[in-house]
Amino acid sequence: VFGRAKAQAENIRAITDDYRRATLRTLRIAFLSSFALELLATISVALVAVTIGMRLVHGELDLYTGLVVLILAPGPRSPG
Repeated sequence: VFGRAKAQAENIRAITDDYRRATLRTLRIAFLSSFALELLATISVALVAVTIGMRLVHGELDLYTGLVVLILAPGPRSPG
């Protein structure tokens, strides 16, 4: 009636668009930060594995101890 429906629809469309943009910005930051943390965890476990491997090659560490340390090294975990 009297063209109010079009004005309200446009208002809802604008609010929805703002909400969508804000949500996508938040998701972008969340995914980038999780990628950085996963990369850091992967690199740290790789450094531990290389150190264990070098010690195994040079005879400074036995296989059982090396495997235990490698299993206990914190690595990337899948959520839930």
